[in-house]
Amino acid sequence: MSENNVPTHGVERARQQQSPQDQLVRALCEQGVAVYQVGNLFETDSNGIPIPECDRDKWFVSVLADSPLVAKVEAIPLSSTEAEAWELAARHLILTDERVELGGTVLRQNNDAGSGEASSDEATSYLLKKPLKLSFTVEVHDCCSGFDVVLPDGRRCDGLGWDEMLGQVAHLTHPNLGAPRYAMRTPEEWAAYRAEIARR
Repeated sequence: MSENNVPTHGVERARQQQSPQDQLVRALCEQGVAVYQVGNLFETDSNGIPIPECDRDKWFVSVLADSPLVAKVEAIPLSSTEAEAWELAARHLILTDERVELGGTVLRQNNDAGSGEASSDEATSYLLKKPLKLSFTVEVHDCCSGFDVVLPDGRRCDGLGWDEMLGQVAHLTHPNLGAPRYAMRTPEEWAAYRAEIARR
C-alpha cells in the first residue's frame, strides 16, 4: 500500500499497459492537477462486483488514483444524469480542496466496456482542475472535427486529436514541460497563416 492507502500491487505492470492518453493524464496528475472521472455505470464496478439493477443507468463520479485529491476524497452519490454528476463533481472539488479554483477543462475519452474506474459502454470524461498558481484556464471543446484548445485571450488551435490535445493542454498549463507542439494563434493570425501557406 502507498502512503495514501492506494494499492500499489501491479502498479508497474499497469503503467506499462497504459495508452499514450493515459500516460498524459497521469503526467497531469503528477503535476498537481486534480482529476475527476465521470462515466455511465454498466454491469460491474472496477472490482468486478455486480451493480444493482436499479443503479445501472446512473452516472458515477470518481477520482483517479494519481490525483492529489485521492487521499481525502469521499464517495460521491450516483447521479441520474451526466450533467448532475458533473455538478456534484464540481461541488465536491470546491469543498474538498481550497487550492483548486472554480472552472476547469473537460476532456472526453471513449472507453470500452470493462475499462476505467467502472465498466462502461458510454463516453467517459475527465474533469481537470488546475491549481491556483496558474494565471489562466485552458478551454477544450469537443467538436466533430477534433478537439479545439482555446486560451482566454482568444488564441486557439483547432482540430487536434485526443493525444495531441492532451499534450497541448499539458504544455500550456505546465511551462516546465516546454513550449506546446502546436502554435496558438488568434483567428486573424490563423487567417494570415493559411493565406501565406496558400501562396507558397
